[in-house]
Amino acid sequence: MHLQWVVSAYSLAFGGFLLIGGRLSDLVGRRRMFIIAMGLFGLGSLLGGYQNHSLC
Repeated sequence: MHLQWVVSAYSLAFGGFLLIGGRLSDLVGRRRMFIIAMGLFGLGSLLGGYQNHSLC
């Protein structure tokens, strides 16, 4: 029962970010948007790697 909410929320968020990312790519250019997205991904990965605690 709860799994359906997770799938629906993920699909809605993914679709929304896909539309926003496409529009931003049209405005600022595909190459620049790719560089921005890779920078944000790298920053998130770096911050996640520096966490001192684990979830388990």
